[in-house]
Amino acid sequence: RAQNNTTGCWSAGSGSVAVTITPTLNTAAATPTPTNGATGICYAGAGAVNSISWGAVAGATSYDVYFGAGSVPATVTANVATNTYNTGALAANTTYYWRIVAKNACGDAPTSATFRFTTSGSTCYCASSGSTFPNGISGVNFNTINNLNTAVNVAYSDYTYLSTSIVKTLSYNLRVFVNTGGNYTDRQSVYIDWNGNGSFADAGEFYNLGTATNVTNGLTSLSPLSITVPAGAITGSVRMRIQSKYNSATTGPCETGFDGEVEDYMLNIVAATPCTTPTAQPTALNLTAGGSII
Repeated sequence: RAQNNTTGCWSAGSGSVAVTITPTLNTAAATPTPTNGATGICYAGAGAVNSISWGAVAGATSYDVYFGAGSVPATVTANVATNTYNTGALAANTTYYWRIVAKNACGDAPTSATFRFTTSGSTCYCASSGSTFPNGISGVNFNTINNLNTAVNVAYSDYTYLSTSIVKTLSYNLRVFVNTGGNYTDRQSVYIDWNGNGSFADAGEFYNLGTATNVTNGLTSLSPLSITVPAGAITGSVRMRIQSKYNSATTGPCETGFDGEVEDYMLNIVAATPCTTPTAQPTALNLTAGGSII
């Protein structure tokens, strides 16, 4: 019932009053993503990380986020509405630190633990792998890379510790050797990430190496394949991916689970040395006696 403040009379009937209770926050934010202490976090390329998240705190209406490289920053991004924070682009080979304070109208929760993660030192790429059947790539030769007589019953081989320097605008021959595991035909594909963006899907990054049939260590039908380094390629390290698949070409650079093998290598692209224009012409010809003919 309600009372009239002027007449003092009470109204007939009954009613209800809704009371909202805001709980005090006693729990600190936890369960961070990326997980605390994680390393090799992708900063660019396939699967690049550009946000962090944590478990939602019951009763919280917003969060203060402290995030930075090298140490936890004194500055804060206040009143983040959800349990996700956009970090923006991250840097390579860098450790980031962060912590969270959950908030509501009654005040702040205890500050979370300080979380950290470290980014990878190079661009990340999509996974690709074949199978452990006894057919696959038995050797690769490209400039100074000469990785021969390798095992073929391996789904994926990371040979990015093998690298070679190549010069923009120059051409190099790629030779790939294959074991088909019997009287079968395998098809080979090559991808090179010329622009270093972590994707093999850009124009000019795919090469067809042909086929190989009934060989134990034979060259593909299009080997040696001449590959010219584009003038517009980045200066720096990029990845080369070689695939060999039974009976058909792979569906793309990220196919997995097929009958065959995948190998990755590193290429170090350097700029071509510019020509130097002579500053003067010769003014005299000096002859030295060395025989009866000049």
